[in-house]
Amino acid sequence: MYFRPFILLAVTFLLPVFAPLQAAEVPKLDQLLAEYHKARADVITKLNAAYAVQADTLAKAYQQVKDPAHTKRATDFAGRLRGSDEKSSLDGIPGAGPANDPLVVLQTDYLHSREENLKVVDVFYTTTAQNMQAELKRKNDVAGANVMASFLEKIKPAGTARHAKTPDQAAQPTPQGQ
Repeated sequence: MYFRPFILLAVTFLLPVFAPLQAAEVPKLDQLLAEYHKARADVITKLNAAYAVQADTLAKAYQQVKDPAHTKRATDFAGRLRGSDEKSSLDGIPGAGPANDPLVVLQTDYLHSREENLKVVDVFYTTTAQNMQAELKRKNDVAGANVMASFLEKIKPAGTARHAKTPDQAAQPTPQGQ
């Protein structure tokens, strides 16, 4: 049930924002952050809608076999996916469960798909901002380069290596023990 087409969905949301990020005029930091968060929210909204339909279908199947406990779990999952809070759709998803439980399989697929799709958004924005920052530095636009640096810092989660390395960073040897 793993859906790779959602990655294409993520990319379609990103294409309209590519032009403003590549524009000659440096966007304001708050504008960049708003576009980034909107792209993430759009991807999550579409993903949640698709998985909510699947959870509803699963709830109906459980209802037909008269399994009220699983019906409630599937219905609750669908409801969380339809909620407006981005984080609430992750509530109640077990870290692991029986491999033969269709709801656990659906939730696991959802988590993987969500992670993969958000990674596409993150890599897109990170790479675009890094390229724009490099271009601004070449043009001696310190203020613009600083905006890009601030943007990159704000979208990087604390304590993770989620963002792609630039080719220069990848070529640098890492000290032993790191």
